[in-house]
Amino acid sequence: NVSSFTSLVDAYAQTNTWEGVSKSEGIFNRILDTYLVEGDESFAPNIVTWTIVMSAWARLAKKNMKRAASRADRLLQRMESLHKEGRIDYRPDAIAYVTCLNANAFSRTTEGLQRAREILDEINERYLDGDDTFKPSARSIRVLIDNWIRGTSNDRVDEAEQILNRYGDQLSEMEKDCVEDITDIWKAMVFGW
Repeated sequence: NVSSFTSLVDAYAQTNTWEGVSKSEGIFNRILDTYLVEGDESFAPNIVTWTIVMSAWARLAKKNMKRAASRADRLLQRMESLHKEGRIDYRPDAIAYVTCLNANAFSRTTEGLQRAREILDEINERYLDGDDTFKPSARSIRVLIDNWIRGTSNDRVDEAEQILNRYGDQLSEMEKDCVEDITDIWKAMVFGW
């Protein structure tokens, strides 16, 4: 059933190697196909199964493995698409979005960082639309700003500053609860300037 296969997906994902994570995603795809194509309800993957694979790709992106971030992003987009088509009952949750944001931010490529910024904006839009579980966290904002500054773009400090300006009011509201993350944001900005 899906529970035993999810354990297998997780075991391969924990290897933190390209081969292991690829196998993890391959097993996940077989589970998903069994559910979608064959209609076997006992193989209906849940949000956890998706997130296990996305998190594994995010860990590889943090190790500077090229294309790992795009693999996580592709899973997020596929989940969103299947939900819109009515083929699965759930849509990506905040954890799935943040996992994908991290994967793209850690890639430190201009394309990955721009995608991470789009994801942060999507998270914020869902929050502003009334879903409190999508409230952007200081940690997510910090990860994005820090990686923009450490990235390869010529405009990296300008981009980081735009993100800080966009989310500055929200960070001020979080100040008491997230002192360390907010301090790290300012350290990163000073480093960038």
